Amino acid sequence: MSDLNSLCTDDYSNLVLKLEKTGDIATDTDMENWLDFECEQNGSEWIFPKTKDVVKFVNVAKETKEFFEKQKLELDVCEKLKNIINSASNKDRYAEAVEKASPVKSRCIICSEQWAAHDSNQLVSCQEKYQPKISPNFKRTLMPYQKLPVDHLLAIGNGANFSVPGSGKTTITYAALSNWLDDGTIDKILVILKHLSLKYT
Repeated sequence: MSDLNSLCTDDYSNLVLKLEKTGDIATDTDMENWLDFECEQNGSEWIFPKTKDVVKFVNVAKETKEFFEKQKLELDVCEKLKNIINSASNKDRYAEAVEKASPVKSRCIICSEQWAAHDSNQLVSCQEKYQPKISPNFKRTLMPYQKLPVDHLLAIGNGANFSVPGSGKTTITYAALSNWLDDGTIDKILVILKHLSLKYT
């Protein structure tokens, strides 16, 4: 099998497949029949129909990779195309995280009103009654304002917290981790500490 099969984009953002014949008539026929249906041939290159739809573009690239895998044929995907696919996948994961977290942050499960519609007294009352999904083994006591962020973190599955010092970032993280340790989502925690050297003048 030749190792010259490659999938990439050209200077005009077309998805281009460079294909070398395998020498196996049945395999080559299957490949050409599939490609004839999908795209135009230019010598050893097959050019897929151009689209401005990034989702469709990425799906065609993924389908092509999957077709080669089913045929047990090697396919080199160029770095440029890999970056496009990875970027699209990251956007999909972000959109999924937003969709999962939106109900947690928008509507209060205590009074069923929008969190943003709470006055200060109602906010304190609901925050105190709110009980996030934490392990019974979790020993710290969450402050009322820390409870919602725990469920938010559990909903999105990953996150970053840049709150002010002393707001309870570590406690919120441990509370979420306690849940994941209990349900088997994780079995270890890696903590990386960065030492900051402060110079005073």
